[in-house]
Amino acid sequence: TVMSRFVAWHNGQTVFQIKAHRGYSEVDFEDDLRRVMKRAGCKGETICFIFDESNVLSTGFLELMNALLASGEIPGLFD
Repeated sequence: TVMSRFVAWHNGQTVFQIKAHRGYSEVDFEDDLRRVMKRAGCKGETICFIFDESNVLSTGFLELMNALLASGEIPGLFD
């Protein structure tokens, strides 16, 4: 992640990484994803989203990230 942060800084990107803790749930993760996608999509901000194995607290996190990477969207995220 240090190299990712350096490259993001070098390219003028904002770094976003979730702050996972004991009470962090899939609902919190979805809220963070909404926030990041609004910043990138509506405000045009370039963001480096860092998501590593320490952030995977449940399989639901991986399913959401897989949907985002596979199709560019997460069905029902903004409903």
